[in-house]
Amino acid sequence: MVLLLVIITHLRRNAKLQRSLMGHVLPPAAGDKSTLVITDVQGSSKLWETLPAGVMEASMKVHDELVRRLALDSSGYEWATEGDSFLLCFHTPQAAVAFATQLQGLLSLLTSRPWQQQQTSVMASSSDPQGLDATDASLHQGMHTGLAAEEVLVQSRMGASSTTYGGAALVLAKAVQACAHGGQITLSAATFVKLPVEELRAAGISVVHMGKHLVELGEGKGDTALDLYCATLDTPAHAHRLWALGPLRTARQLQPGVLQAPYGVTATVFMSVVGLAQLKAWDASLAKECLALYQATAQRVLLHVAGRQLPAGYLVSTADEDGMVLAAFSSSLQCLHWALLTLTTCMDLDWPQALLDSLLGEEMMTEEQGRSYSAQSDGSAAAGSSAAGLGQAGCNTVSPSHSVRLLRGLRLKAGVDVGEVACDLTPANGRFNYRGRSLNRAARINGLAASGQVWCSQTAWDHAHASCKPSQVDDTALVEASPAAAPLPTSSASWTEQARQKDSSVTLAKPLGSRELRGIPGQVALVQVSLAAHTSRGQLEAADRLGLMAPGLQLS
Repeated sequence: MVLLLVIITHLRRNAKLQRSLMGHVLPPAAGDKSTLVITDVQGSSKLWETLPAGVMEASMKVHDELVRRLALDSSGYEWATEGDSFLLCFHTPQAAVAFATQLQGLLSLLTSRPWQQQQTSVMASSSDPQGLDATDASLHQGMHTGLAAEEVLVQSRMGASSTTYGGAALVLAKAVQACAHGGQITLSAATFVKLPVEELRAAGISVVHMGKHLVELGEGKGDTALDLYCATLDTPAHAHRLWALGPLRTARQLQPGVLQAPYGVTATVFMSVVGLAQLKAWDASLAKECLALYQATAQRVLLHVAGRQLPAGYLVSTADEDGMVLAAFSSSLQCLHWALLTLTTCMDLDWPQALLDSLLGEEMMTEEQGRSYSAQSDGSAAAGSSAAGLGQAGCNTVSPSHSVRLLRGLRLKAGVDVGEVACDLTPANGRFNYRGRSLNRAARINGLAASGQVWCSQTAWDHAHASCKPSQVDDTALVEASPAAAPLPTSSASWTEQARQKDSSVTLAKPLGSRELRGIPGQVALVQVSLAAHTSRGQLEAADRLGLMAPGLQLS
């Protein structure tokens, strides 16, 4: 009886640890939690050429023993090696992350590694250490989760079976691993979404979002866009590596991650959908379709702000309850550009006809009377009514009246403010979350704004004006650049040349006055920001790339 209990206990323990009766790790089967892990020693080829063979052999022996021991502790299945690279498979992504972080932590503690001592000696004694760098011997790791049945290959030889893995999962795992610097652990989004991030954080492990990247899949396999994450131990000795090593090694970064998130004085914008609750009550599936289209567009527009460089806008969070999109920018000007560009782009979307036929999404137009334009003696151009201070000496012309589209599709609105913020990591999405007075004000300003409007505080508007490049033209150039004196450019390229000759001198300031914001003492001066009817989306993008105020960007 005692022997039977011992056997049952042993079998249950092995089953829990994914072990066979003999204690060997069972190969993970196909499933959405099976995780491939690739490890590799960065710069090993250079080290083999530079250091004595005995030093590298001893170092790699320590490395191999440590990898195999930690893999066994986490029930990791070693199915292949390629040089100094290990190809492992784990039953769960949390076991894979635990293995990778433990391995990285122990290797960093081994300060007496033979390669480090010998490497330091070589670099000190040689005037040309063949480009040897202090981080050359670091380990970089990557992982991807999810195995299809055809990607698990079982082979039988002489009565024994072995399991290997291949297909798209292996291609992605190797591609993700190649993005890491020495000392980094990269994860695909498929791995991150399966992680119990709160449990990992309790164990001293953080996983952060590194942005969306264009990742090369290998020779002749093209590339693909992937959201990538990094896992690190929550200790100063390890967490600082994320910031010190900089962006991942990818073909191109498409969307910012935590390394590019603005901090300190930050412009924040809340964008939401008016009447979303009524739309959900009327047709839930239609509301879901329209909400997905709008939020995808808002995130895509972030790619256009700041032009060819890395987008300046950082997506903080989205919410389906009210269609909220929260984004942060280091520049108020770019923040306003994004809000205006998103509203303008969304009016041109191919919305479902059911939405356009309803009161919640029908197109609304108005007729706008012609504006009076004047080039003034102080070198600035003004447009507007007598309230804007017209009537001074200069050339005055009037543009013809025209139709202006006010609304089409989902009714969007935005509130913007700028100020000092604090940020911390949100475990659920690996992104930074912001706190501060300016966020509360931006949310309250959004609540006051009406459909199709962008409101901001006077402080945010002043910051936008302060960041504009100064005008470098005379009165004649301003007259020639005015909408009434010259044909309007119709493309971003043609606008670029004219945008170099003018800035915020084509703007008007008509504040909304001071308003009370719920829960905020005192009153806050607000303004409504809008685009003149003659301004195209291409012009707005070009102005943003040049760091100029958009043509016709006005307070109304």
